[in-house]
Amino acid sequence: AGLTSKIQRANSIVIPLANDKYAGTLCCHDNQLLYNEIDSTTQKFRLVFIPDINDVKAQQFIDWREPNATYAAGDNEWIQDIIYSTKLAGYLILNRSRLRLFTDDSMQLTEYASFPDRTMKRLSCSGTSIYLIAAQNAIGYNGDEIILMNYDNDGQVTKTFRDIMPNRINRGAGPLVGEISDLTVMPNEQIALGYRLERRHEVGICVFKVSNDNKIWSCIKHLLFDDCWHQDSSYTPRMDWCATLNVVIFIEYITGHLIMLDPSCEVKGECRFMNVENQDESP
Repeated sequence: AGLTSKIQRANSIVIPLANDKYAGTLCCHDNQLLYNEIDSTTQKFRLVFIPDINDVKAQQFIDWREPNATYAAGDNEWIQDIIYSTKLAGYLILNRSRLRLFTDDSMQLTEYASFPDRTMKRLSCSGTSIYLIAAQNAIGYNGDEIILMNYDNDGQVTKTFRDIMPNRINRGAGPLVGEISDLTVMPNEQIALGYRLERRHEVGICVFKVSNDNKIWSCIKHLLFDDCWHQDSSYTPRMDWCATLNVVIFIEYITGHLIMLDPSCEVKGECRFMNVENQDESP
C-alpha cells in the first residue's frame, strides 16, 4: 500500500449534499473547503464555503452573480473545476466559458478571465502560471488544448494534445481524438496529466518536464491503466498534488485505483479506494 496507508479510512468527516451526480466539484486549502451543490429548493447550483472543516455546520453560501453578457450555453453555474492559488490568495473557479476568483475576505466572485470561443474543462496553477484544458473543437485534428496564461492575463501559450504527447501516442493517420481528463502542477517545473485516447481505447498518465517559459514539454514518465476504457467517462482519471505527502494522487474511477507518484516519478503507493461494482459510488 505504501503511502496510501496514510489515508484516513475510519471516522471520516461526512458532509451531506443536495447534489446530482455531475456537480461534485470541490477544493480544499488548509482547513477550508469550497464546493458546489444544488439548492434542493430552487434546483440551482450554489457555492458553499466552510472556513474550518472541523466545523462543517458553519457553512456560508456564495452568491452567484450573473455576468453582463453570456457567451454560450456553457456560460452558466455548472462548475468544471476549482483550484486554490497561493499567488492570488483565493480560489479560481472555472465554468465552460469563464474563470472567476473567490477570496474568503471578500466572500464574492469576481471575473478573472473569459474564453468565449472555447469549451473549458479543467485547470491547475503554479506560482507563475495558470494551466487550463479546453476541449478540441468539432473540426480539430490535434486533440484537446492546454492554455497557459500568466497572472497578469496579458499573454497565452496554447499547446495541443498532439504537440506534447510522445510519438508512441501520436502515431497513426487521421484526426487525433485525444482527451486530457485532468492536469496538476508538481514541483521542479513538472506537470502531470491524465489522458484518454479513443483510437486505441487507451487511458493513461504522463508526467512532463516543462521548460523555456512553458514552450517545451518533455515526457519523463508514462503509465497505462488496464481495462478501464469507457466511452462516456471523460472525467477519469483525475489527479491533484498533495503537499502533505509530497506526491501526486491519481484516481481512476472505472477500476477504482488510487496511485501516488512522487516528484522523481516513483510510485509511492497504490490501492483500491472504492467498490467499483457499485456504480452509485462513481462520480
